[in-house]
Amino acid sequence: MDGSCLAEIRGFLIDLNGVVFQDDEAIEGAAEAITRIKAAGMGCLFCTNTTTSSRTTLHRKLVDMGMPVKSEEIFGVTSAAVDVLKKEGAKRVWLVMNRDTRADFLTFEQDDRDPEWIVVGEIGEDWSYGLLNRMFHRVLDGARVLALHKSKYWMSNGELRLSVGSFMAALEYATETQAVEVGKPTRSFYQSALDKLGLPAAQVAMIGDDIIGDVRGAQALGMKGILVRTGKYREDVVSRSGITPALTIDSLARLPLLR
Repeated sequence: MDGSCLAEIRGFLIDLNGVVFQDDEAIEGAAEAITRIKAAGMGCLFCTNTTTSSRTTLHRKLVDMGMPVKSEEIFGVTSAAVDVLKKEGAKRVWLVMNRDTRADFLTFEQDDRDPEWIVVGEIGEDWSYGLLNRMFHRVLDGARVLALHKSKYWMSNGELRLSVGSFMAALEYATETQAVEVGKPTRSFYQSALDKLGLPAAQVAMIGDDIIGDVRGAQALGMKGILVRTGKYREDVVSRSGITPALTIDSLARLPLLR
């Protein structure tokens, strides 16, 4: 499949982890590809489900890697979550996420005893029966759950690891409730990204390593979905999904620009 399918594209939404970098290493050619996109006059927004770093820390990491990315070009799930909580009038929240990411929620009172909302991000090895059981009881007492995303797994240190969605499934099953999801692949997340980019869906392509969260999520709104064979890409998962990307490329460095 060649790049002719991108002839009408005027802007890109680009995933970060697994596409621009992996762990603490830049993916080869990513910085140059971003430079080419911007030099071509195309819109560019970096859409991420990353919940292990605050926006400030994430931007600093990208700059240290030599990525030509501005802070305002990063559109992440923490920003979307704060918007939802403010709209709901939330005051007390229990932040189940790492310490750095909590910096994006300082406008709310932190309360793990009587929270109105439990906001859940990635905590890696800190998941435990005890923690899930505490969350279970808070939900039974009336707390609502906001999941920054519901990804089943992610790639770290060269291996796939269970992610937030796997633990949310257990909590939802036990409490017979549904967590509010704000990250990819929700329509609200992608629509907000399109609004920020200022382009119609038909003129935008999403580039990611997740066939569900990135490709299918973008396609649902009428965008093109471009899949990269880096990060957590697995050929067997793609084959089973029944989803056909507009384009599959080896890495962001191989992105064809037609303008």
